[in-house]
Amino acid sequence: HDNVPVASAPLDLSKWRNVPTWLLLGGGALAVIGLFVNYRQFSYSWLQAFMFFLSLCLGGLFMVLVHHLFDASWSVPTRRFCEHVACLAPVLALWFVPMLANALFADKSHVIYQWMAEDGHPDHALRAKRYLFTKAGFVVVAAFCFGVWWLFSSKLRFWSLKQDETGAAECTFAMRKWSYFGIFLFAVTLTLAAIMWMKALQHQWFSTMYGVYYFAGTVWTSLATFYLITAM
Repeated sequence: HDNVPVASAPLDLSKWRNVPTWLLLGGGALAVIGLFVNYRQFSYSWLQAFMFFLSLCLGGLFMVLVHHLFDASWSVPTRRFCEHVACLAPVLALWFVPMLANALFADKSHVIYQWMAEDGHPDHALRAKRYLFTKAGFVVVAAFCFGVWWLFSSKLRFWSLKQDETGAAECTFAMRKWSYFGIFLFAVTLTLAAIMWMKALQHQWFSTMYGVYYFAGTVWTSLATFYLITAM
């Protein structure tokens, strides 16, 4: 009887409840300071953070698409969480605004995309990409990417929630149909985003695998995050 473990009192975390809020406020204050102290470095840091969190959202969207394409069972435990996270990708359009402002309105000494500051005589690498590497092209690509991510994440979530209500097989067929088209547009938009927002920092550098590298990172990071949260 003496060896029977005694249940300890529940862990009291109430005093730590406000820590995340204070961390967010502190991080926001430091970001504002960085904006005025070194705008160029602030833009680079913002871009890095944005692309990281975007990778989690796109990884979630990819997992949902794959789930329906292959009628997988191993992804069922994380499916609903992936749907939630995928729907945040369009919301990140708001956090894309500082990058858009830097690309379109920053002067030559502060813009992080140097090809936007080329005057009159662009190099050969830029001339070869002149139909895409323009300010108008930058805006159109961003609108196209966020539009596609909004369309497919919202449609897949809509039919998923409707299936919870009705249990009808038509919901499964609808999600498969959207996934058929979605996987191709997902590949196109992810590649465009990686090239226009990251690789274009050095427009003279050429890589046919850059989009694949970023895609692999989104899946790896998303799987690790989703299964960690599920395990908790």
